[in-house]
Amino acid sequence: MLANGNERGVATLRDGESHVGFQNLDFGDYGSDEITLPLFPLSKEPFTFEIWEGMPLKGGQPLTTIHYDKGSIWNTYQEVICKLPSRLIGVTTLCLVFSQKVHIKGFTFSRYQKAFQKLKATEVSTVYGDCFTIREDTIEQIGNNVSLVYDNMDFGELGARQIEICWRSRIEQNSIQLVFTDNGQREIRQMIEVASCADYTSAVFKLDETITGKNTVSLIFLPGCNIDMGWVRFIK
Repeated sequence: MLANGNERGVATLRDGESHVGFQNLDFGDYGSDEITLPLFPLSKEPFTFEIWEGMPLKGGQPLTTIHYDKGSIWNTYQEVICKLPSRLIGVTTLCLVFSQKVHIKGFTFSRYQKAFQKLKATEVSTVYGDCFTIREDTIEQIGNNVSLVYDNMDFGELGARQIEICWRSRIEQNSIQLVFTDNGQREIRQMIEVASCADYTSAVFKLDETITGKNTVSLIFLPGCNIDMGWVRFIK
């Protein structure tokens, strides 16, 4: 049976496998893939432990195996930073699996500012319109009046001054309308034009206004467009 660990942590079993689970963790719609764990193992020998999404005995899936080689300092937690193979998104369960005696103080996840990350076209909150094809990482053959919508974009107080777009297109010119809608339903609209390019390329466009605070961002492709979208990124 698991026991209380130092500093209100959890202590795993000395012999056998221990599952330490945390339910109803909300990672939001962008999520995180970097976890920091303060650990105090009793043994100085290196060991491995596993991180699972869900519980191992209830249909969970293994995410990664971590190698710990910091040794042991008596009654001292040492932090290990673990990179997951993909971001955890939404409400989920996390499980730590150990096969040795370790005190676990807790964990923290790195929080990313979604609004300033490189967002794949397929990471949209919503896509709608008459003509588009969703691939693994891109949205292709985007035609008239298709909208890519990114929710929960918080640009903070300093805000975004530029947008970088990665695209591919066979036609000479594509007109894209950027629409920023804040919580007060104030809209800012701006038109940008992207040219033809045989391979995916990117370019930076200056925004007419600095966009601050929480917004929903829409990219609306106007009549005459025929474009493949790779990603977008806002720049401070």
